[in-house]
Amino acid sequence: MWRKKALTGGKQLFIHETPGEKGTVIGVHGLTGHHMQLGHFQKALEKQYRMITYDLNGRGKSSNADNNSNIDQHVQELIELIKVLKIDRPILMGYSIGANICLKAATLIDVEALILIDGAGEVDQGQKELILPSLIRLEQSYLSRLDYINLIRNTYEKHGVRWSEHMNRIVNYEIEKSNDYWVHKSNHNIIKKKRFS
Repeated sequence: MWRKKALTGGKQLFIHETPGEKGTVIGVHGLTGHHMQLGHFQKALEKQYRMITYDLNGRGKSSNADNNSNIDQHVQELIELIKVLKIDRPILMGYSIGANICLKAATLIDVEALILIDGAGEVDQGQKELILPSLIRLEQSYLSRLDYINLIRNTYEKHGVRWSEHMNRIVNYEIEKSNDYWVHKSNHNIIKKKRFS
């Protein structure tokens, strides 16, 4: 089920929810991602755990991010989402920068468990250099949807990752038409500003 949930200050988070009986997992995606980035986990836990994934503000179909957006603001929005949905002791699952968000949230609220995937550690110079190419794609405009998809597909395939229909859906979700070009939905200036804070 897809829907928007209102937060204070007029902000809205776009969430995707699947049902389950064993508890609630809330998944938080990476820096340049969106809720579909955790789709494999959501499918794996389906019918066991209720799982909620969402687009961070400034990504996907959630509200635009403020110019002063930062990890701490995302933490507060996650905590507010938990309160709005009346979830008691969620399991927080974060990928990349989402792991940092979940870790910080877990120091402020009572959680059942914490799952950190490829994140919540110190970022060194080598890791920063690996992240930069993914940020560059956010700044560019593309003549067609297919140009953007092919760029991402070629990047993954160079790293030995087999392209799938699920990956195709993920990439399609993150772009939109703006005038005569296709652009990433995220505000690259805000993301670049907070990438390692």
